Amino acid sequence: YGSPWGTGMAIADLFSHLILPLLIFLGWLLFDEKGTVKWRHGIYFLAFPLFFILYSELAHLIFQDTFYPYPVMNPDFYSGLGSFMSSNSGWTGVTVFMFSMMAFVALVSFLMIFLNNLLAGKYRPIHD
Repeated sequence: YGSPWGTGMAIADLFSHLILPLLIFLGWLLFDEKGTVKWRHGIYFLAFPLFFILYSELAHLIFQDTFYPYPVMNPDFYSGLGSFMSSNSGWTGVTVFMFSMMAFVALVSFLMIFLNNLLAGKYRPIHD
């Protein structure tokens, strides 16, 4: 805990959240076959975030721990954010934020599928 910049974790954070995803994206863009991903796969991409959210929220109940991987997953985080987000002891805020994150992941997934199909030429007009 503490400042990640003071403990040398800044480079690891930079690599894991910016450089590695960028390299994976560039690798896909330059070398992978395009047009093979189906639209239904966008729903499958939601499985990992869904299980992460469920495990993260249930782990503190199962193990009787107060650890949350992110502050926004802790209902106490929403105590001062208005009557709606802090309702149900903050669980409304957690639920709204988690559904928002799932919607964002779905949006990015479908955007990537669209880009995959676009680069494969699936949307080109057919000329006779």
